Amino acid sequence: MLFEKNLPKKFWAEVVHIAIYLLNGLPTRVIEGKTLVDAWFGLKPLVYHLKVKSLADVYARCNLATSNPTCFIEASKHDEWMVSMREELAMIEKNKTWSLCPRLEEIYVEQLEGFLVHGSEDTVYKLHKALYGLKQASRAWYRGIDAYLMQQGSDVQAMKDFMLVMKKEFDMSDLGEMSYFLGLEIKQCGNGLFLSQQKYAWDMMRKFNMESIIGSLLYLNANRPDIIFATSLLSRYMSSLTQVQLSVAKRVLRYVNGTVDYGICFGKNDHGGLSGYLDSDWVWSIDDAGSTSGYLFQFGIGVFCWNSCKHEVVAQSTIEAKYISIVEASNHTIWLRKMLFDMG
Repeated sequence: MLFEKNLPKKFWAEVVHIAIYLLNGLPTRVIEGKTLVDAWFGLKPLVYHLKVKSLADVYARCNLATSNPTCFIEASKHDEWMVSMREELAMIEKNKTWSLCPRLEEIYVEQLEGFLVHGSEDTVYKLHKALYGLKQASRAWYRGIDAYLMQQGSDVQAMKDFMLVMKKEFDMSDLGEMSYFLGLEIKQCGNGLFLSQQKYAWDMMRKFNMESIIGSLLYLNANRPDIIFATSLLSRYMSSLTQVQLSVAKRVLRYVNGTVDYGICFGKNDHGGLSGYLDSDWVWSIDDAGSTSGYLFQFGIGVFCWNSCKHEVVAQSTIEAKYISIVEASNHTIWLRKMLFDMG
């Protein structure tokens, strides 16, 4: 009926007639689960003339028509797939990704099936660039872009020159200054950057499901270290939520509602260096006598790394709890120092 809702009115009388006929042939509670024919005549109604008509064959043909080819032989039977493959191959050749050369031991990229170069069927492609799909592709990309950025620094004119070089090397377009990325709102000003999630916070206020609220709060932690402890605490009770956790979640939401414009500011000319802070409690959790510690790191005035977690072992004293927190923060400090050293 949904598919035929636009039928002329003259056909609807037959539809209603059939529906009533079927209802009259079904058992009902009023007469103790019997049908009308059985209650009146004492005979079971005949149903052999009722047959189920299926469109399984039609749907099977539709699914087969929309399935993607699994190999070149299947794709070569359809013109649209051949056009798509030629366009992708033309883009690879345009970027000068490979060239034909005699087969060597270290060369492993063969010519594409169906697109063999005439007269050079026994040759393979020698890569000039890291091909997408290989394990080395992402590493080569980041190594190249990292070397260039480290060389140019933060000079504005150098950035413009870099954009021109990138446009010549890759097919790309300039969308202007970044203002929104993966839920983060980025405000660029003369003295630095300001990161916030104001829109995401407002959207989260409209949700009412408990598990969805906790998941949204965890995502909001991307630039809100002030709620990291509360969200970390709520996430421990995902499998056994009670009214207490719901009240805590609502309290966090009320706090977020009043601080939707909070964010992190990174100064442009800030050279304060790396600094970190940590703190811990002792036997905060009365359920298992577990302690909780937290730390954050900032470079200059901008906080860029933070965490709040429950200790995996039970501390016997406040000294042990502090020691566990110091060890966790120290490990992260060593990693951050190595990363900053590699960045120069």
